[in-house]
This record gives sequence, C-alpha cells and structure tokens, in this order.
Amino acid sequence: MPSRPAPPELCAAGARRVGEPLFATASRVDLWLVLEVPGPWADEVGDSLDPASVLGRVLTPVLKSVPRSRVLFIKSAARAQRETFSFYVAVTDEAESRLYHFPLLGYDALEGIDLFEVLAEEPRYDAYRDPRPLYLVCTHGTHDRCCAKFGFPIYNTLARLQPERVWQSSHVGGDRFAANVVCLPHGLYYGHVEPGDADAILQGTATGRLHPRRWRGRTCYLPPVQAAEYFLRDAEGETSVSAYRLWSQRRQGGVTEATFLSSAPERLHTVRVETTTLEGVRGFTCGTPEGKPVTGYRLLEHRIAAFAPESRNAGEIEYLLRPAAMRDYGFIYRLRRDSLQCYLDEIEMPASERGPFLARFDVTRHRLIILGDVPVGAVSVLEHEDALHLANLHLLPAYQRRGIGAVIVRQVQCQAEGDGRRVTTQVLKVNPARIFYERLGFRIEGEQGLRYRMVWEP
Repeated sequence: MPSRPAPPELCAAGARRVGEPLFATASRVDLWLVLEVPGPWADEVGDSLDPASVLGRVLTPVLKSVPRSRVLFIKSAARAQRETFSFYVAVTDEAESRLYHFPLLGYDALEGIDLFEVLAEEPRYDAYRDPRPLYLVCTHGTHDRCCAKFGFPIYNTLARLQPERVWQSSHVGGDRFAANVVCLPHGLYYGHVEPGDADAILQGTATGRLHPRRWRGRTCYLPPVQAAEYFLRDAEGETSVSAYRLWSQRRQGGVTEATFLSSAPERLHTVRVETTTLEGVRGFTCGTPEGKPVTGYRLLEHRIAAFAPESRNAGEIEYLLRPAAMRDYGFIYRLRRDSLQCYLDEIEMPASERGPFLARFDVTRHRLIILGDVPVGAVSVLEHEDALHLANLHLLPAYQRRGIGAVIVRQVQCQAEGDGRRVTTQVLKVNPARIFYERLGFRIEGEQGLRYRMVWEP
C-alpha cells in the first residue's frame, strides 16, 4: 500500500526551523479600531465593512482619512452571556499612547461616537479612557491555519490569568510568527509566543517593560526604525518602553539612519542599519507555500552624542521644530479645525464631510513649531524631485500676525533655492492666506477644485 505524502509544513513551524528573526516585523499601525464581533470571521475583516452597513458608514471614513489605521475584530469565550459589545479605540504612540473603551448595546450605537473628535482628544470622551492594557491573540484560523493552531493555546493561557483583558483577535500580520500577541495601546508585537512567556508579557506590559525574547517591534515605527531600536536596546540592555524617543530618521538607498533621544541620561543615539535580503530564508504562509524573499537588517553603526536641541533664529523669533508623533494628532487636528472652520462654513461643506477633511493629514510628516516650551503651530513640507511642497502651515490664533509664518516659509524657500527647486502649496480660494503667500513671492499657477495651486520659483 503506497504511503501517504507528508503534509505540508506549517508556516510558523518553518519560520522557527530556519531561525527567521522576529525583530522589525511588526505591522505599521497608529490607530486601532477594535470591535467585538462574535461568531466566525471572514478571511479578510475588510470584507465585512459593507458601505451600506453601520460598520462601513462609521469605520470606513476614518480608515480612508487617517493613515496607518486598522480594524480588528475580537471575541472572548468569557463573554458568552454578554449584554453589550465592546469597542476599543487605541492610539499608539512611542510616549503617550491611549485607549478608549465604548460598551455598545448594539452596533447602531457606533453612529453616536464621533471618532474624529476622539482622535482630537475632546474632553467629552475622557470618561471612556481605559488605563489598563489590552492583550490581543490572533486566532484567525480562516486567514491562516497557524493562527488557530498556535494562537488558541496562548489565548487560553493568557485568558486564565487576565480574562477581562485578553481577547481572540482577527489577523494582525505575520502568520509565520504565530502565536502572535499584540499589546494595546502601546502597539507592542510579540511572536512565536509560548505558554511560558505569559507572565513576562502580562507583567512587563503592565509595568512598562518589553519581553525581548519574543519581541517583534513597535507599530509606531517603520520596520527599518524597528530594527534600529532593536539594535539600540540590545546594545544598551534596555527594556523600558519609555527609554527612547525617535528624534529623527532619514533613508538613503538601502540605509536608514534613526536617531533616538534617551531620557536618562539625555543623549542622542544614532543607529544606522542596512536593509538586506536574508539568504536561504523564504517567507511563506500556509496559503502561499512557494514563499518570497525575506527582508532583514544589518547594524552598520551606533554612535552616541550629547543632546543639544537646535533652535532657529530669524530676527527676534527663535523657535524649535520638533518631529510630530501620534501624541500630537489631537493638537494638529484642532489646529486645522480652528484655522479652517470659518472657510468651511463659507463654502458650505456638509458637517458629515468636515471630520474626514480635517483628519486627512499624516501626522508623521509634520513638525511642531515650538516657542519656548509651547507648541504654537505645525508645518508639513513634502520633498519632491523638482519641488518642496508646503502641505500645511497652521498657527494658533494668538501667534498669528507675528511674523512666525513668514519666517517658516522663508526657511523653506531658502532650502529650495539652495537645491534649485520650486516651492508649491495649495490654498482654499476663500482663504485670505493667498495674499500672505503672494507677499512672499508666490503666484497662482492654477486651480484644483476648491483650491488655488500656488508656486514660488527661485
């Protein structure tokens, strides 16, 4: 009797067998919309977001407006006799993450939550803040067999220890690293988790520490920066989540340079890593056994310097530009809302469109304008081959008409002139900021819907 062929190797078992590194494999997510949905889930959660359904009407505008936002479905064996459905909103930031919990009598109650106002940290939602960490274990077997096979034992182990805080989750990314655990709101990813890791993950997260043995990375960083943070922590033996803050990052070719500010002592750690392809390793899932090349990272340099923040002086105005992060999202959103509200009234933009319009910005492409220790505005400049695009420039009302905006624009013009590039921007037609830019040498180049396209040329 012929023997049966051996079953194909599970992807998580294969990744362990070849020793594929865990670090720098966390998904890049800033905003998590986590909804309790009992029963079986579709292969892809997005298939459940029908535009005509309440889930589609409430969640889809946020997903389209806020970069790096994600929906997860969760369920719990401990909530078979539920009276409400849980809905969590987690904002992941390297320093000031936050979590909201909304108990819902039904999914229709989602329409009573203004998610853009939650992001803007409006006080009326403070009562829904949840100070306790949330632990999500991917058990999404319809997405990949490994998620169920390796995820359920870990879910059961963690749920016995903290039944109210541990949930089964839909796909979180990285099937071959199952069992996967995501800790919110900090966005800590762990992979190949085993029952013996349960106490270290639960206690570490509760006290603000990482479990290095199973750590995949933090979702607030891109993978090359996750790699840089891994090498930094490995060299310094540091497990405190709050020990470092990303100060700057830049990429040239396959090399990423990330500079982190350490809190005690206050120093700058510059880490250079090279993106490579791991030899002899194929990344595959149970559904795609052919696999694909796997990205890896190699440490090139780690140098340490004293921290001396560089301020800019133009005339009598001395200011500091600080990279913005998700903790600044609410400030920038309110800044845009307060700056643009009257113009949106003038063009009669419907209320249903204002939240998505105001939220349509990438916080990581902004810098806060700091005077003294006070954030007074935000600016976003996007680099293109032939131009610098001034995407946003907003100041608090008390700091307008004091020459700050003109100083910022002139700095951008100086940079562009040195590179032989133009400066472009867009202004709502009803916004008198057009006159401000014309005084600085800009001219109208064309129109695009409700906006003028303006350009400055050296």
